[in-house]
Amino acid sequence: MLELILTVGYYINSSVTTYKPIHSFNISFLPKFHSTKANDGRRSLLHFIEQAIEDKHRDLLSFSNEFYLLADGL
Repeated sequence: MLELILTVGYYINSSVTTYKPIHSFNISFLPKFHSTKANDGRRSLLHFIEQAIEDKHRDLLSFSNEFYLLADGL
């Protein structure tokens, strides 16, 4: 899932004037996904990512089932 989020972040932050790809973005942008609106003013970037997961990456819908692995490492 992080790979998808990073790809979206890279695309948004790529330079539109030079068309050069970027390979990083500021992680402080992540909490803004819910408030970054599409050009229709109704959907957010979070909605876009959710739709992409449902349409093309359904295996990511069960990522929360893997959280138990984190507890084992503590």
